[in-house]
Amino acid sequence: MRVASKKIPDRLKQLALARVLHVLGKVKKSEDMERVLSNFMTREEISAVIRRAAVAELREQGITYRAIEKTLGISRTTVSKVHEALRERGYSKNPNGRKMYKPLSEKQKKEQQWRYHHGVITLK
Repeated sequence: MRVASKKIPDRLKQLALARVLHVLGKVKKSEDMERVLSNFMTREEISAVIRRAAVAELREQGITYRAIEKTLGISRTTVSKVHEALRERGYSKNPNGRKMYKPLSEKQKKEQQWRYHHGVITLK
């Protein structure tokens, strides 16, 4: 995936982000998200975004880099880069070292439990 190197003017960037936010804000079901994203991205770009989100989810659940690599078919380097980028951007911790997100409820934990068996990750 090649990204253009020319800088987008700040005002145009803000307008474009507002448009994307507006469109994504209308999505109520995760099943509809891929269809909506296809208005802005190629299949390859959508796949890359979903894989990165999956890395974040699996790392938060404590799944190892190796298991993620095998399950998603991506390199351990990619897993590491995504994990580090999220951490640096404050996804997992704030500047004071405390988690910024609230813990999962018991219901959410049950819904999002992952099982690791023979190198394959599945939902329980």
